[in-house]
Amino acid sequence: MSAKRNDRQKTLLDYLGEAGTGSIDDLCKKFGVSEMTIRRDLSELEKEGLLIRTHGGARLKETAFFEVSFAAKVTQFVAEKKRIAERAAELVQDGDRIIIDSGTTTGHFARLFKDRRLTVVTNALNVATDLIDGPQIDLHFCGGALRRGPVAAVGQVAARFFESVRCDRLFMGVEGIDDTGTMTVPDVEEALVKRVMMSAAREVIVLADHSKLGRNSLGVIGSLGSVTTLITGEDANSSALASLRGLTNVITV
Repeated sequence: MSAKRNDRQKTLLDYLGEAGTGSIDDLCKKFGVSEMTIRRDLSELEKEGLLIRTHGGARLKETAFFEVSFAAKVTQFVAEKKRIAERAAELVQDGDRIIIDSGTTTGHFARLFKDRRLTVVTNALNVATDLIDGPQIDLHFCGGALRRGPVAAVGQVAARFFESVRCDRLFMGVEGIDDTGTMTVPDVEEALVKRVMMSAAREVIVLADHSKLGRNSLGVIGSLGSVTTLITGEDANSSALASLRGLTNVITV
């Protein structure tokens, strides 16, 4: 994220990430500034490649979803994320040892298990907080450096922790899956932990809403071909799904 970007521009990106689009009039009212100021903000963000100007407004560019804050992502595609979480929960049996990765969709997934008898291993603080009171949950939280946003443990310490465990299934979040099936996240330290998580589980299930398909970011996790199942939304691009189905089992909900 640009060091020169002001707080209003960051909030504007978050707003567009949630709403999808915004008109000049609406943005002026929301931020209490003049049309000239909003137009200047939009022009600067367009130059950074983060949004596309439309007639009378702007919309967020697909690649800019990586720049949107975790708080804004929580409000995106909520119904779809809950459907994905519920479908993924059908793959879990009482007594399973599961890894729950960080992310907004995996957050919805974790909240379905408070009353289940499970061993849960996680690097996500929100997952640990949601499950700490589960009477039959054997909860394990890894150490490591905490990444802001989803507040997840990343880096070498977290990776070494996951090298020491073996679980039945990993339920993993990603920020992008491109047309070749390469899975990525913006943070290379987070990508490292996800790779080790994958090696710690017998099955790997990726939970990704439709907006994650056709995108990529800096940190490479691995190929979708090494994943057991991808669960995504029914709004996913059909051509993208066709190529990914050649790599793994794909479930749309």
